[in-house]
Amino acid sequence: MEPAKILMPLRSLWRRHASTAVLVLMCCLGVAMTSESESPTSTPAVAPAVAPTVAPIPTVAPNSISQNEATVGKIQLLLALVWDGQDLSEHNLSALAEFREQHRDLSIVHLVSPAYFTKTKADKAAVTATLRSLIQPQDQIVVLLGGWKSLVASAGVIYRQAPTFWSSAATPGDCAIDCGSDVPLHIYPDADIAKILAKGLSTLAANGFERPIGVSVQGWMASPQLHEAAVRAGLKYDLSAVAPDLLMKRLKNYPIYAWARALWPDLTTHSQPFKVTTDAGSITEVPLSLATMDYLTSKDVDSIFREYLQHLQKTPNRDLVFPLVLHQETAMTTVPILSASLQKIFAAAALEHVQLATLRLPESVPVPWDVDVKKSQEEQPTPQSAPVAPVNSAIPVAH
Repeated sequence: MEPAKILMPLRSLWRRHASTAVLVLMCCLGVAMTSESESPTSTPAVAPAVAPTVAPIPTVAPNSISQNEATVGKIQLLLALVWDGQDLSEHNLSALAEFREQHRDLSIVHLVSPAYFTKTKADKAAVTATLRSLIQPQDQIVVLLGGWKSLVASAGVIYRQAPTFWSSAATPGDCAIDCGSDVPLHIYPDADIAKILAKGLSTLAANGFERPIGVSVQGWMASPQLHEAAVRAGLKYDLSAVAPDLLMKRLKNYPIYAWARALWPDLTTHSQPFKVTTDAGSITEVPLSLATMDYLTSKDVDSIFREYLQHLQKTPNRDLVFPLVLHQETAMTTVPILSASLQKIFAAAALEHVQLATLRLPESVPVPWDVDVKKSQEEQPTPQSAPVAPVNSAIPVAH
């Protein structure tokens, strides 16, 4: 065979693999340069800042863990958004919409006050549209009860204007539109509490919302009578409990603090869901034991979450519920705190190789959480013995 014909395939082979050879050589040089730059005597190169990416957090229920994951505990984030019933201001709604856009994979439990609909001249269609704009398919709804005059009156109950969370006297102000959100629900007789709860449930249903999975009470004031009424109404959960110690710094001079401590004397920032037994049956109490973002800083949340990580190391086969709560009415201020807290939570969990999930309350009970707790009628707070708030003191937000 002629030499030229032999060389032609060789030249073709060389052209085909020359680029690969060059690429391999460049990679080798790159590894060598990287190793040299990481040596103690070399000057580190300045890399461009890259924003960390956060993997989506799955939404799971505590009783939906697969058999393969049953021995691996995780921390479940309970994100609760409190719709107090006060107002629907654009700046707060915009802050929440931006938060939802940034965290599309998170599920939220909405604590919705029916007072938005019972107020004088309420635009019910507009209220419904606003709520639905921020409630996503993976979310859940809980009815939030308070002493709102419009809600109480529409339930056929005689309104009581005092005592309030802040004083033994009525809060001054105009009740033409509405008032009474700071009046504790437990001052009403048992039958009236049942009527107010029934009216709250029917109001949400009449405006197109699915039946709530549970109940919550403003000011954390869920008395034994409320629990019994909730059980009789077929509700599975109460999201009212709180760790009183977190309230002491801002609320110790107000009646609400004494009442919360009387209702929840044993709750701490680490308290997990537990079952409360009433004469009508049982209801699962899901503590919002971290109060709300109105009471905490991002540093506070980070510190408490790291305590949860330590608890998980001690009981690695058990899930822990970590609550994070914010108010719609103060969202413009608290959403940045929540966002910063979440970033720290994501980073700490990743560093410790701990699984995170956002919690959806299970549709069926019982739930594998804590043991029964029996609250007697005598344990409820007595408004007449509560301390009186100091004059001219600023009144903070209460759930």
